[in-house]
Amino acid sequence: MDATDPLQLARSILAQREASEAMYLLLDYDGTLVPFAPTPEEAIPDAALHELLQGLLADPLMRVWLISGRGRDSLERWFPYSALGIVAEYGYWRREAHAPRWHALELDTSWIAQLLPPLERSAARLPGALVEHKAAALAWHYRRSPPHLVAAEREALLQEIAPLLEAHRLEAVHGACVLELRAPGVNKGAAIRRMSVELANAGCLLALGDDWADQDFFDALPEHAWTVCVGEVPLRARARVKDVQQARLLLDALRRGR
Repeated sequence: MDATDPLQLARSILAQREASEAMYLLLDYDGTLVPFAPTPEEAIPDAALHELLQGLLADPLMRVWLISGRGRDSLERWFPYSALGIVAEYGYWRREAHAPRWHALELDTSWIAQLLPPLERSAARLPGALVEHKAAALAWHYRRSPPHLVAAEREALLQEIAPLLEAHRLEAVHGACVLELRAPGVNKGAAIRRMSVELANAGCLLALGDDWADQDFFDALPEHAWTVCVGEVPLRARARVKDVQQARLLLDALRRGR
């Protein structure tokens, strides 16, 4: 799918929005709103992104959700806006707009203590690798690792942990230079389905995402939703924009109403 001009895409979306209608924005974070960084901690939101999101949230008819695999603590610290809804850790955590409390799924997370040691041993063997420990998931990052060493180490790790994955019925999900281990049913698609009543009544709905984890939530959206892939991953989406900069241009055009 060829990339679409973000301003042209914004005009098409706005043309389908009635003046009195709320617009729902469902936004992935890494690779969509910010470029990928060498480590998760470095991918912090810049001033321009804060200005963009605050401008969107200032519109009383704009409903904005972050739908991210990020941990709750980072998203809560980076985005202290009460009007922003947040889904963290692929749906394990959820905080409604204007709501002070977070809600978590009821899941057994005892498997984390068993899987953490082999992941840490693997990260110690592979230069540049690191393990991110979340409330209900583990992430083995290798963005800084020598590419020619990754495949063999990843295969060795998967073979070592295969019995634990099977015993706990866990999912091993391959993302952008990361291997995520999480419980079944904890994914963006399931998170969107839990919002189905709210989203079914949304007349104008836009979702932005950049990798296969976002395909889950694209597929769970109503047929009338605008799904937009950011970057080169061949997601099933109605449109594609080239990169993070183009995604921000699209959102800014929607903020300005043109």
